[in-house]
Amino acid sequence: IDPARNVGVVDSGGRDRLKRDADVTRGDIASYNLILFGNARVNSLIAQINDELPVRFKGGGIDAGGEFFAGEDVGVVSVSPNPLNRDRYALVVGGTTPRSFETAARLRPGELPDYVIFDRRAVEGEEPAFIAGGFFDKFWRPEAPARAGLATR
Repeated sequence: IDPARNVGVVDSGGRDRLKRDADVTRGDIASYNLILFGNARVNSLIAQINDELPVRFKGGGIDAGGEFFAGEDVGVVSVSPNPLNRDRYALVVGGTTPRSFETAARLRPGELPDYVIFDRRAVEGEEPAFIAGGFFDKFWRPEAPARAGLATR
């Protein structure tokens, strides 16, 4: 199985299972939060919702509220309401290259703000280093991204 085409389906008890993007059903979308791995080129669910996400893949980089981030192995971890079911969440874990996807998979989303954008240097040190990160406003739009570190509340 290609890890970039996988989707984690998480129930309310925190139990999860892995499915290919093509195997996710309408029932899964209605009942579960989704963890989407990859990017809009390789994961059909990310491609389907990409334009409606507050942080999205665009060209060879990532767009966060109109601010564009590109570079070697740029990636993102972002959680927001699932555009296919606003009562559930979609966590996007991915990047523009296979290396950025591997980096994204090593981060711990529960310890991050609503989104972080990173490149290959993110996990080189003892503490993660990010290009930008931050929180969404009440309308699920990115507040001004905090560059070279994390936004704090």
